[in-house]
Order: sequence, then structure tokens, then C-alpha cells
Amino acid sequence: MDKLKENQLEIIQKYNPALDDYHTWVRSESDILTFEEAWEDPDTYTPDFDENDAKETMLSGKITVYSSYPIEQGIFVTPSLMEAAEYAGGDPEAVYSKEVSLSEIAWIDAIQGQYANINLEHDRVLEDVIADAEALVDTYNSSTQEEKGVEEVAL
Repeated sequence: MDKLKENQLEIIQKYNPALDDYHTWVRSESDILTFEEAWEDPDTYTPDFDENDAKETMLSGKITVYSSYPIEQGIFVTPSLMEAAEYAGGDPEAVYSKEVSLSEIAWIDAIQGQYANINLEHDRVLEDVIADAEALVDTYNSSTQEEKGVEEVAL
């Protein structure tokens, strides 16, 4: 679990780091809770996401989260449409939603967390590595052809 929290912190610091020390934010691994840890406090329910919803979510391992911003790495999310609508100026139509695995959220408490999908981040890193390798092969092929006087042949 510590590795998950370490990777989530890395994502949050890269995409949406705290710019001050007084707003609620993930600043360290100790700020990150699992969904189960977040729901240990019985006073954190909202009218549209309660204890029964939390139990069902724990069984399925999936949750629909909402935000007033497009849901991307580091963005604040909530399981409460009402909370997200409040941040979107009271307009539920201006809210974004996404179904995710519980482990894709670095939970701060039961009603908020930051989206930090470590699998998505690893996919992006892999795409970058592949692109770099392709560029390196292209550069090598170009320099080899010039040195030997070989012209590129189109297929």
C-alpha cells in the first residue's frame, strides 16, 4: 500500500501540487487514505453518498466520482454529485463524472480526494519510451544511410 501512496503522491506533485500550506490538499504520503480508511469516520456522509453507498462501493471496488473540472491526473474528485455541483457554481450540468477503481483516488477524506491513476501514468511513460526508441531508430537509420550513400526507398 505504501508504494501505491508513494506513486500517487508523485502524480499529484507532478500534475496538481499544493501551492500553499493552508488549503486541503495531498502534500505527503501521510495525507493519502485508502477508501476504507477514509470511511472509518462515520460523520463524513453526504445526502447523496451515504454509508450504504460506501459499503456497495467497497464490495464492487468501483466508484463514480465527480468534479467541476475534467477528471485528469491530480484533479480533486468527490463521490458526491451535490458537492461537485456546488464547486461548479451550483450547476449539476457543469459537472464531470468518471467511473474508476477505488485505488485510482488518493483519498483525503470520505468526500474528497485527488485522481491519481498510477496505471495511466505508467502507460504514458511507456508511450514516451516507445516514441523515444522510434526516434532513435529513425536517427540511426538516417545517419547510416548517409554514411553509406544509401538512398531511402519508399515502399
